[in-house]
Formats: sequence, structure tokens, C-alpha cells
Amino acid sequence: MKPSFALDFRDGVIALLHRTARGWHEVGATPVDAPDLAEALSYLRSTALGLSPRGVATKLVIPNEQILYTQVHAPGPDAAKRRRQIKAALEGLTPYKVDDLVFDWWGTGPDVHVAVVARETLAEAEAFAAEHRFNPVSFVAAPDDGAYRGEPFFGPSALAATLLTEGEKVERDQDPISVVAREFPRGDQTAVVAAPVVPAPPAPEAAPAPVMPETEPAAEVVPVVAELTDAAAVAPIEIPVEIPAEVPVAPAGAEVQTQDSDALPDFSAARAPAAGVSAFDPAAMAVYLACAAVMVAFTVAISFNARIGWKDGALGALVAAFPNTGFMGVPLLVALLGQAAAGPAIVTILADLVFTSS
Repeated sequence: MKPSFALDFRDGVIALLHRTARGWHEVGATPVDAPDLAEALSYLRSTALGLSPRGVATKLVIPNEQILYTQVHAPGPDAAKRRRQIKAALEGLTPYKVDDLVFDWWGTGPDVHVAVVARETLAEAEAFAAEHRFNPVSFVAAPDDGAYRGEPFFGPSALAATLLTEGEKVERDQDPISVVAREFPRGDQTAVVAAPVVPAPPAPEAAPAPVMPETEPAAEVVPVVAELTDAAAVAPIEIPVEIPAEVPVAPAGAEVQTQDSDALPDFSAARAPAAGVSAFDPAAMAVYLACAAVMVAFTVAISFNARIGWKDGALGALVAAFPNTGFMGVPLLVALLGQAAAGPAIVTILADLVFTSS
């Protein structure tokens, strides 16, 4: 088996990587000297369980500062003799005894490239990963360009035998870990079709201005002021006045009805809200609780094994059974079925908050 996660100790941070079809994606990272290191690692592990509810198994990426990359003369010819020749060549290259070292090598000629690490370094990394429940199964390195060909593999961890099923072995990867950037889907570019460009019709030519015939200059107008006689000066001016029609007058004692512009409108015909919007349906609650219980029990049953305990199984069941009713269910159901669908949807939300989450 090849682990789906890697715990990377390089560059002074602890990063959790996830294996995907396109390469390794970073789930998250935290500095080694973070004051809340335990909480940060617990959050990374919970995120990994969301990506892989059946369990988390990791390979540990040892920092290059803890690894000796060198080239030694080991002509072989077979693999067993080549290993003995590499051990002999490592004598005195490190402060450790050769038996306290773990190495990997590649090459076909008389000189081979070797990656060497101390066993105590591997033991410390395994103890740290096991303390924070990342289930380490193997040790690898990610050499710089040109330092080594392929991924140095330092073998399985001491816990691998207890974490793997019977007959299962850890397989090595050919290429070293390389973190790739996430590619988010772009918008559908085919949905928007540009309108065809239609050339604008040519502007009509301006009609020539009509030629007006020449006219003779108008004769000078001399204002004439009529002389008012004494009779005209004192004569009254008659202005026509339109007499309105006769306004009917109510008889004495009759009640006069007036229209009040400030009167309130009549709401007696207003439509009441649809019945059942806030109604509690015990049958809907019972059916939903039964379905939630079946989903939780099924998820725990298929997840529980030697590597996954009750806590991890319960978290996986919560991820599998908890729906998105609040954000998506209520708006969509009300839009499709009307206001009467809001009541049962809210009942399911209450069931999730009280039962499924617990």
C-alpha cells in the first residue's frame, strides 16, 4: 500500500500533504514553534479524516538537514555485495556507527549515490507523529534537484506492522514529493456568446438646405396709437364669468356622509399565511431521525477497524450524515414546493442539531 498522506518536516514547518490524482496537495501547515502546536496538529488530522473517513496513514518526510547525500564507490556486482561496500564506505563519514544508520542508494555504475540518515532521527519523527495520531508507516526524503535520483526510501516504521493488515506492505514511490498548486474550476466560458458584430448602416447624406427666394425688405412699421375719447376712457370693461351649476343642498336634518382621506384601508380581505409553515410534524421527525441513525450506524460500522477508534469513527459518521439543509435545503424547497415545505425542513435542522451532532 501507498499512504494517502505525508507529514512533511521540512523548512521549519510541519505540513500535512494529501495524495491526489494530480499530485500532492497541501492540506495545511503549522510552524514547529507554534504555541498551540498540539491544537493545530489536531485540526490538521481532523481535516484529513474529512478527506479520508476510513483512516489516516502517513509517510514521514525527513528534513534534508538530517540526511547525508554522498557518492561512494560500490561496484557490486550484485545488490548484496554493493550494500556491504556502501557500509564500508560510510565508516567515519558520520558521528554514528554504521549499524545506527539507515541508507538508500541508486546507480548502475561503479559509483552510486547514497542517502544516509540516523536511526534515532527516524525514531524521533515516528514518536512525534504517533503522539499526534498520524499513523506513520514509512520514512522518505525529498532531495534537492540533482542531489539524488528518485525518492529516498528509508523503510517502514516500527508501527507499520500494527497499522497494516495482514500481508500488506508499504510500497515506495518512484518520484519524490512535489507539492502542486490547487486548480480551482473556472467559470463556464461557453455560456456567454458574443453577439455578432453588425456594421452600422451608413449615415444618410444631409439634404441640401432649400434656397429661399430673395424678398424685398419689409416696409418700416410705424406704430399707431389710437386716441382715446373721454367716453372710452370711462367705459367699464365687461369680463365674461361662467356661473357654475347649482350645487345640491341636503335637506335639513339629513345625515351628511363625508369621505375621510386619512381612513385606514380595509384589511378584512387580506390573505392569511399558508397553514403548516411552522407546524411540527412528528411523523417527519421520526422518519428523519431513523434515517440519520441508519446513516450514522452504517458509517461507523464500515469505518471501525484496528486503526480507527470510536472517536474517529464518530467524526466520520458526522461528516457523512450531517446535511446542508440550513443553507441549501430550506431555500430550494420553499422555492420548489412553496411555504408549506419550510416546516418539515426546519424540523430536520432541529433533528441534526440535537441528535445527529451528538
